[in-house]
Amino acid sequence: MPVFHVGMCNHDGSSATRDFATTSVQTRFDALKMAVRTCFGAQLTPGDLYCFVAPEFFFGNVALPKADYRQLVELCGGLYTTQNFILVPGSIVTYSGSKLAWKSGRFANRIPVLYGGQVLNYQKQTWGGEVGAGGVGTYRNGTLDGDFNLQFGANNYRFAIEVCMEHDSGTVANANYAPVDVHIITANTVSFKPANAMGTSFTLHCNASMQAPSTRTGQYGHQTCNVYDQHKNVIAPTTTWQNQIFYWNLML
Repeated sequence: MPVFHVGMCNHDGSSATRDFATTSVQTRFDALKMAVRTCFGAQLTPGDLYCFVAPEFFFGNVALPKADYRQLVELCGGLYTTQNFILVPGSIVTYSGSKLAWKSGRFANRIPVLYGGQVLNYQKQTWGGEVGAGGVGTYRNGTLDGDFNLQFGANNYRFAIEVCMEHDSGTVANANYAPVDVHIITANTVSFKPANAMGTSFTLHCNASMQAPSTRTGQYGHQTCNVYDQHKNVIAPTTTWQNQIFYWNLML
């Protein structure tokens, strides 16, 4: 059983945000990197498994150029070079980047899930607050399954991801997946639904804070940044920083 290090943050990156003054991918990634390094440090311990989750819309809910998604994937890939790291960096809304006029206005809510040196380019399957720049464009639902396997040491672990409203409607609960060891939920406003939590070991629920940074109070147990065990019981974080960054030391 490896040590399972879990980190989360509750920055609100939506258009009503009070956490970011710019839509710059680099600026927001710098905040993400700070949160990840606060939890895990500059180097990861071989033989331990690490997972960090940021909220949906960390990189905004207004559509950006497709090049910004490629930039985000590249930046995230440089956080750690080891393969014992899983990253769900929140989400970014981007246009398709198609040269075809009828496709160019489509946009999607994208989540590059980094795991074991691989990338799952997941797209949210339901609309929930995404908008085109200047109101231009149409939202496109994703169709890719959100589960993936990670071979770690002698063990094989299955993870599944849901984004905000997907958890409300039970996307993972209703899917024909094999048993899921760790169920990851990244959200902007959706609260935890015990009936839809499928983690046989843990369910990680990362929801953005609705409070201004200067007035945040302890939100552990109150809809943001929680870890639940297989019985849907909340697990207290090992360490928290300023009610915005949270860390758990677990065994998987």
